[in-house]
Amino acid sequence: MNEIEIKAHVENREALVQRLNQIATLQASVTRDDTYYSLPVHGAKRLRIRKEKSANSEKILVTYKRKELRNEGSGFETEVNEEMECLVTNALPLETFLLDSGFTVHLKKHKEVSDWNYTAKDSKGNDIPVTLELCNVPPLGDFLEIEILSSETEPQKIQKLQALLLEVLDLVQIPRSKIESRYYSEMLREASASSESSN
Repeated sequence: MNEIEIKAHVENREALVQRLNQIATLQASVTRDDTYYSLPVHGAKRLRIRKEKSANSEKILVTYKRKELRNEGSGFETEVNEEMECLVTNALPLETFLLDSGFTVHLKKHKEVSDWNYTAKDSKGNDIPVTLELCNVPPLGDFLEIEILSSETEPQKIQKLQALLLEVLDLVQIPRSKIESRYYSEMLREASASSESSN
């Protein structure tokens, strides 16, 4: 399954929440603590262990993504990620195996997330489920992630889904200039380097 996604900086969280509540259905609020493991010789290939907590549940997800940034003619880059994921009941055996096998902790990321479900319409009037996630990622601030899960691989069909993401962004009144094409990992590294240089 492919995860087709854009994210954008949010300047007015309260106003955005009001707009999301008007057009979409709030599902849940969760915290996600992600740890990324990589091998020194394959630094771009990473395995993520996510510990997710809500008011009613806790779960641990192991995820591997083949990540790609694509611009299919929209003028904006969107993420098109092939995502493979499974649930585990205990992360410790896998964490121990990875560290014993030469993997290192590449990055840790904390997110506070509220999820909304929205149903968009494609050009033929078909329902397209869209997930909207309002995320706070310290120390980077607030972001809106807009995501469609699809099995499509053809560039023309992906381009239509990318256009749909932009329509949803317009609907919630976030300027397209606020789209962020960098991965969180890049921004966190830059923030850490900036913090170290100012000390």
